[in-house]
Amino acid sequence: MKERIKKCLLSVGLPSVPENDDEALADYGFDSLLIVLSISALENEFSIKIPGNKVDEESFLSILAIEKLIISLGAK
Repeated sequence: MKERIKKCLLSVGLPSVPENDDEALADYGFDSLLIVLSISALENEFSIKIPGNKVDEESFLSILAIEKLIISLGAK
């Protein structure tokens, strides 16, 4: 699952992803624009819908945080 998340983040323009999955994505250039772009990529990749109330800085802090979010939304 983590590799699929990384693939989504790279596809929306994140220059590189951290080796350590709990490292802050902001340190790699992940900003609010990339969060918005990544939502669509993640929804398509995992066949889920990410509701607006789940879109916050904490949910997109790291690869692990994103994984936790999408699992809570039923992704497999």
